[in-house]
Amino acid sequence: MKVVRDFAKLVTAVILVSFIFQAGCSKLEKKDSADDTMQKWAEYTAQVDDLKKKMTSAEKELFTLVGNWNEMLEEKGKSSESISLEDQEKMDSFERLSFWTYLRMKNEQEAGFLPLIDEIYSQSKQIVDLQEEVKKLSTYFETPNEVKSGDTHFQLALKYLDSREDVPEDQKTKILRKAGLWDELQVGFLIYFYYDNEELYTSVHQGKATISPTDHRRKLDAARRLIFQARADSMMTIIQEQEVLSDSLTQRIVVLDAEIQSKLGAIDSLEVLNKDLERENVQTKKKVTALNLAGNSIHYVIISEDILRSKDIYKSGFLFFKKPSFDTEQAFKQFDFKKHIDTRETSMIDETANEGKGKIEIYSEQGKKLEKDSDYTFEFVGGKLRVHLDRIDPFKGHKLIIMNR
Repeated sequence: MKVVRDFAKLVTAVILVSFIFQAGCSKLEKKDSADDTMQKWAEYTAQVDDLKKKMTSAEKELFTLVGNWNEMLEEKGKSSESISLEDQEKMDSFERLSFWTYLRMKNEQEAGFLPLIDEIYSQSKQIVDLQEEVKKLSTYFETPNEVKSGDTHFQLALKYLDSREDVPEDQKTKILRKAGLWDELQVGFLIYFYYDNEELYTSVHQGKATISPTDHRRKLDAARRLIFQARADSMMTIIQEQEVLSDSLTQRIVVLDAEIQSKLGAIDSLEVLNKDLERENVQTKKKVTALNLAGNSIHYVIISEDILRSKDIYKSGFLFFKKPSFDTEQAFKQFDFKKHIDTRETSMIDETANEGKGKIEIYSEQGKKLEKDSDYTFEFVGGKLRVHLDRIDPFKGHKLIIMNR
């Protein structure tokens, strides 16, 4: 906005003079604060707390007046000169006061504007005065800590001690123990700390919290009393119930003792039975393992074509007049199928075999001749026959005869 840009040069010079003046005042105040008593420090923190509340209220009123000013400009057709509330919030109190002083001089010929400008100026001046009072009092103590969610008095106090170079490391625990820290804090509380001669003083103020420290502590104390009383009443009830229960238990113990003796005899019998069951369980597991293996295994033999011919199991055809035949029933009766693969681990049959003509045929005990390149593939490598079963599920738990031609 043009009015803000015009104001920027003026306020820069004024701010520099203000900072020099404030720094000088701060040094003078700090010189006096060295001799202040703890009581005076506590009074100052309370005054600062009250002044900040007044500043918050005054700023709310100021922004309301700035809104009224913008409405007046809009009514008079000068909305382009309106003041952004965001710009006002970014300015500190001294900048705002200088800004409205500048606007008053600029609009001194506009009689209709002056009353509202004077009111805004007065409100800005009140905020500056309050802030100056806070700055003077704040020279007696360090910046307070605003309590955030999860903060504890102990954590904040320890952080404060850690930030100081004049606190003996081996004395921090002792100092914190003597400081009278609160058990619970309300979010928004302001905590002031003051350290002198191995003594830590702390003062708790309302700050942005919705409840004062006094009311907060009063509520906590009342809640603790209620909890203590409830626990005491509960304990008395429990004691009375236990006395009644104790008499009943004494009688019950006598009955239970007799039952125990009876059950001890039964336990001996159960132990004998348990050992028998454990033995059975071991045998059952072995059977289950064997069944699982059988159900997932494919047993096989590799037999030459000549042997199968000699046993009349395999007969070749004659040109185109007769197809080759394989007697499945006789074949699977005459051979022992000691070798197998576990299909859960592999689908490959890898055995030493004579390459012969480099051809094989595979027959299943279901009477099926397996199709090369569909059901299986094979190769002869270094005196070994390697058969890869591409389809496993149809042959699990069954036998195969691999005829080496």
